[in-house]
Formats: sequence, C-alpha cells, structure tokens
Amino acid sequence: MASALPRHEDGALPQLDEAAGASVTHLDYPEPEPLVRQLRNDVTSTRTRLGRRWKRPSVYWVLPLAALRLLVEAMQAAPIIEIFTRMACQVHRPDLGIGHVRYPDWRDDPLPQPAPVTWFRAQTLPVIDLTFDNSPTTPPTRGDKCAKDPVVQQAVASIITVLGTIAGLLTTFTAAWWGQRSDIWGRTFVLAVTTVASLARDGNIVLAAYFSPQLPGKSYWWLLPGTIVIGFLGGASGNAALQAYLADCTEPGTRAAIFAINTGISWGGVALAPLIGAALIRWSGDLLSVFYVSLVANAFVLIMFIFLVPESLTSRVREENKAKRRSVFLPRRKDNARGRDWNLSVVGAVYFLVSIGTGYALFLMQLGQRLWGWDSEMTGYWLSLIGICRAVYLLGAFPLIIRVFKPKRPAVALAGPETQLQRDSVTDTDSIASSDNAAKETPVPWFDLTVTQVVLVIETIVYILVFFAATPKQWIISTMGIALGGSLSPSLMSLALAISPGGDKEVGSLFGAFSVLLSLGDDVIGQLITGALFTATVSKFPRAILIFSAVLHGLPFLLLFLIRLPARGVLRATS
Repeated sequence: MASALPRHEDGALPQLDEAAGASVTHLDYPEPEPLVRQLRNDVTSTRTRLGRRWKRPSVYWVLPLAALRLLVEAMQAAPIIEIFTRMACQVHRPDLGIGHVRYPDWRDDPLPQPAPVTWFRAQTLPVIDLTFDNSPTTPPTRGDKCAKDPVVQQAVASIITVLGTIAGLLTTFTAAWWGQRSDIWGRTFVLAVTTVASLARDGNIVLAAYFSPQLPGKSYWWLLPGTIVIGFLGGASGNAALQAYLADCTEPGTRAAIFAINTGISWGGVALAPLIGAALIRWSGDLLSVFYVSLVANAFVLIMFIFLVPESLTSRVREENKAKRRSVFLPRRKDNARGRDWNLSVVGAVYFLVSIGTGYALFLMQLGQRLWGWDSEMTGYWLSLIGICRAVYLLGAFPLIIRVFKPKRPAVALAGPETQLQRDSVTDTDSIASSDNAAKETPVPWFDLTVTQVVLVIETIVYILVFFAATPKQWIISTMGIALGGSLSPSLMSLALAISPGGDKEVGSLFGAFSVLLSLGDDVIGQLITGALFTATVSKFPRAILIFSAVLHGLPFLLLFLIRLPARGVLRATS
C-alpha cells in the first residue's frame, strides 16, 4: 500500500520495512534547495563569464583606441604646415603683418562688415570653393603671400627636415629597445608610453604657437622639445606594439585579416580626419583647435591603456621573451647548398629605398600649396580624397585582385584513415593542432614577388603623371593614383614572410626590423635628402621632388630581380 517509490538511479527498488511503508503517505518530491542552488550557480557562472570576457585581451580593445589616435593625428597634417608657414613668416617676413600664428589665412583679411549685435550670431565666412582652383582675379591675402614667398618656403622646408630628422634618428636608436620592452614589460605599457609622448608633442605645439610672439629667437625652433620626446618615447615603437598586441589576440590564420582591417580603418580615419579638422578650424577660427581635441583624445586613450585595457602577454611569456634575438636581414647559409641566402637582404634594401621615397609626404602638401595657392582647408580636402581612394582600394579592390589572381593550391593528400579521423575530431586539441598544421598553405614567393613588382611599376608611373600635371584638376586626378601605393608595404611583408627561412617563427622579428628600416629611411635619410632637395629647388624647379620619388620606386623594381627563388615546378612538388 505504499503510494510512492523512493528515488533511485539504477532501476532496482530497495526493500522497505512495513513501518516505513505504512508511514509513507505522501509523494516524494525533490527538495527545492538543490534546484535553487543550481539556478544561483548558473547565474553566477554566467556573470563570471561575462565579467571575464571584458577582462580578456581582444582586438576590440585596441582597434578603436588606435583608430581614435590616428584620427586626431591625421587632423593635424594640414594645420601644422600652415602653423609652420605662419611662424616662419613672422620671423622672416614681418612686413607682411599677418595675424596670430593660430589664425587661419582668412582671418588675416576679414571681409568688411559691422560687428555682430549678439555673441551667438554666426560669423560670415568665405565660401568654400570645391573646385580647388583659385581665380586669378582674386587678390591674394597676406597668408597667400607668405605661402608663396621663397624665403618662407625654404624656412618651412628646413623646419620639416630638422624636426623629422631628429625624431627619426632618435626613433631609429630606440625602436628596437622599445620593441624588446614590449616583450618583457607588456604591450599596454609601451602603448601607454607612446601616448604620453603624443601628449607632450601636442602640448609643445600649442604652447610654442600660442606664445610665438613672446618667444626669443626664431620661435619655430621651440618645437624641438616635443620632437625629442616623441623620438625617445614614441615613433615606430607604438605601431610595432599595436601590431604585436593584435597578433597576440588572434590565431595565425586570421592575422592577415585583422591587419587588413586595421589598415582599412587607419586610412578611413585619414580620409575623414582632414574633413573634420577643416570643419573644426572653420567653425572655431583657430588652427590650434585640432590640437586641443588631440590632447583630450590622447588623455582618454592613456587612461584606457593604464586602467582598462588588459595585457595580452602573461608573466610567464614575458619571462620567456628575454631570449636573445638575431638580425633577420643578414645573409644566412643555405640548407644543403653552398653559399648564402641573400633574399631577405634584398627585400630589406628594397623596403629601405621605398621608405626613403615616402619621406616626401609633407613636402608634397607644401608643393601643392606652392603650386596652386591652397590653404590648409583645401589641402585637407585633397588629403581626404586621397585617403578615401586608398581606403576603398585596400578594403575592396586589392583583396579582390589577390583572391582572383592568386594561384590555386593542389589538394593536400591525407596519410590515411587515422589522419582523417584526427581531422574530423573536435574534442582532442592535439588532433586539431596537427590537422591545422597539415592543412596549412605553403607560401608562394613567385606570386608575392610578382605583385610587389607590379605595384612598384604603377607607383613609378603615377609619380611621372603627377610631375606633368599642369592644372589643379590634373594634379588631383594623378595624385589619386598614389592610393595604389598603399598595397606596397603589405606586399613586401608577405614576400618577406614567404621567403624567410624561419617562417612564422620570425614574424615578430620581421615587424621590428621593418619598423627600424622605416624610421631610418622615412624619418632620417628621407627627410634629409628630400628636405635638402626641396629647399634647393623650391624657388626654381619645385617639381624635382617628384622625379626623385619616381626614381626611388623604379630602382627597387630592378633590385627585386636579384631575388633567387626555387623553380615553380620544384615548389609545386614540395608543397
């Protein structure tokens, strides 16, 4: 007459005595406490997972912060040239009587109009001419006279050359050391240090420009302290630490996509930054307004790196990273062959020459102002157009070209049914790792080499077309081709990884080595040569810098023929 059976798991019913059976007159429900405890544990574990997720290193931490830093830095490109010009004009052409250094050109010769009655009344501003063409009937302003004065232009070229050379030299000597510090002290530490350097540089520019009339001597040389700080603490080390953080947080198979996204975001910021900067300057009437925004943004980024962004390297990994490293560009002995392998040395020389050619960027903006009389606003629109073209090319056209023309890989034959079982298994982590290694694609150096050569030929042709541009419209259309050069650095990186004897084991070393070459070529040698050439030819033959850039892209094309790769049939057989 027992009404309920006790709980059991094995299906066997235990024996009950009659007294116990008689006393059981109710249903034996499970007690609620275990269920409540289980629900509480589930909620706690969910909260723990959510809490740990935001504390976990991820690319979503650094990509927005890096984009913000690049945005505010790109906003300064056009205003800094105008600030240099106005500071040099105060020193060398005081007779022109320009206004304060922080005033745009249109504030030097304001339109005659009565003072506004209320403080909030909008100021009448000049109409923006989107044709990038200045009418010859418009009388030049005092700012235009400064921008076209040869003495002022030579002084501006000297400022750019000296500041860039000092920053580049210091970065060259410290980039490798900071790269090792990021392996030992952590990525976020180095990223925070470079952010402090950016704050110091922006603060130096604001103070030197604001108090330029009161500074003794040539006021523009008071920009040196910020340049020295950025050379010691910033430079290429920040970009290397950023790429290292991205590599730490991604799998090897997805790193190329993450780097492409980072590049596309960067150039998207470069495209938008001049537009935002030009609108901010026109609204505020102050060239330093973009630097105020930069100070606030960098302060926010610094707080994030110090207190919130999680470190991507564990303490154990940082201890292991203290091992010594060797140079990746030195020629190495070939395996089972006589002689040395010079392929990486040739790639390093090509990248160094191309880096020298990239030192023309600020001088190209100065040349545009010199030839067409553009101010910082018009220069900003031009830079935005180039940035948009490069972002569209890198995010859409170039990956599509690579996908269409990349040679197809032959199917990898499996060793047997055991290998197939290992590939199908999803529970054994060792099996998954072995399957990934078995299915990993072998590099195709011939394809990477061909892509790099094609890009170099296109770059050379583009600079020749820019040299022959006779009108502002022709200049704009031809300089849009510079966007195609954005694929040169990824192509060289891919070629270097494909021919590197160490393969994936030298990715970090290659990043550091390329950063040093970029600093030495772009910031030091490139600034010296390009600055000296532009200073010597700006008054008589200002377009000489374009011929120099074309030569520096044509010569690397010839050097690439020195690379010795295995025959295509041999490579296909080994793969």
